[in-house]
Amino acid sequence: MINKLKILFKKFNINTNEIPLFLKDFGIRYNTVLNDENFSKKIDDKLIDYIVETLHINKQWLYENSDEIIKTEPYGYYKRAEVFCNEILSKYPTKLFILTERKPNKDYDEKNDDNHIEIVAEYSLTLSNGKSINSYEVFRSGCRWGYSRCRVELKKFLLCLNKHHFINRVDGKIFVENFDIKFEDFKKGKVTFDDISKQNDRWYPEDYIESKNSNAQAKEDDELIEILKELQENKTKSVSKNKLFKKETDKYILYENNKYNFTIEDLAKRISAYLNTKFLLFREDNIIYTDNEYVLQILKYEVGFLDFISEIVILNDKNNKWLSNEQLSISTDFLIEEKVNTLEFRKNRFQVKWYYIYQKIYDMLFSYLKNTSEVAIGQNIIQRTFGERVFKLLNTNKEFVKHNSWIEKFNDLRSIDPLHLFISFNAANQKDETRINRILILLRSLNS
Repeated sequence: MINKLKILFKKFNINTNEIPLFLKDFGIRYNTVLNDENFSKKIDDKLIDYIVETLHINKQWLYENSDEIIKTEPYGYYKRAEVFCNEILSKYPTKLFILTERKPNKDYDEKNDDNHIEIVAEYSLTLSNGKSINSYEVFRSGCRWGYSRCRVELKKFLLCLNKHHFINRVDGKIFVENFDIKFEDFKKGKVTFDDISKQNDRWYPEDYIESKNSNAQAKEDDELIEILKELQENKTKSVSKNKLFKKETDKYILYENNKYNFTIEDLAKRISAYLNTKFLLFREDNIIYTDNEYVLQILKYEVGFLDFISEIVILNDKNNKWLSNEQLSISTDFLIEEKVNTLEFRKNRFQVKWYYIYQKIYDMLFSYLKNTSEVAIGQNIIQRTFGERVFKLLNTNKEFVKHNSWIEKFNDLRSIDPLHLFISFNAANQKDETRINRILILLRSLNS
């Protein structure tokens, strides 16, 4: 670890006599730094976490599990422009760079379906001696200017930054040649940020979110009009709480019109059995809204709700809402935020929380493992491995076999590893609908 830290300090141009200034909150003295054994004794998880967070480095690099020093975040602005905007602002970057292969041009880029986009944040730390240390963080998007949805989401992100008066800190940069190789070298700490962009070639992001009325250099303002129109349509509405009845417990808050007499309380009780945090439900006419995305995950994917949903609530894919026989819907389009005097609606782009679902699969597999250890046949007890038990259960389930033909490859072995199940959910180019359907079939099989 000492050698890794020495390499790190050298890359960030932190001299030996400046290490105590950088780690001043940990009581590190100059003579301690000079002695590797004494310095090693001072290294603990808190110190490592401080270095990782302050210099925005990849923690796995310190432990020899990655060759990339620069931290890379897998989630960017695509389909989450406003959320990403708030995430970026909460990190207080000094500057934000948007790198493209060339200056963006909608018509040309759409024709060629290219012009790759990367986002890099720059952070600045000043030591007590006045020295400034810059660090960087990469936000991978996999996007290109030539794909309209990517471009529109990026412009929404820029509009959000502009609303928070941050747009003047956003620079458009042009990649150098062989950018892919250079960019990988940058993340590995082999080259500097200046080495991956052309120093005298830039573009101005604000030109793409302003109209020609206010900016003579404005570009693609015809698309901007459509984006602003879409944002206006998604603008939140609100409902006065004075006209509603409220019921609150330590687990949930309910709001309803007086004529319903808290008909959604049974639903709230069912949800609270699966959720550790307090949540809100609001019924407006025949639509139910919530303030918690996990409520939507529970309603849609929790095994305990499968029977409940099939009897009372049915998913209608066309309008992305839940419908019952009484046409009662649970909206996935809006989330509710409780204010002092109102309930405010905010547009929600419902996304499956795969880590939530995979945890549920793990829990059920573990439960199945504990509860099916032996099989009795007459006077004999047959010991079966977990893989054999899972194979027998799934291979005799007609619904599972119909949607998972891959299991036939294991007919000779008559055993499958749980890893094969997770791989079946993550096949290349697999649609979410197929993935969800396979998961639900598996859960029903394990729950039978």
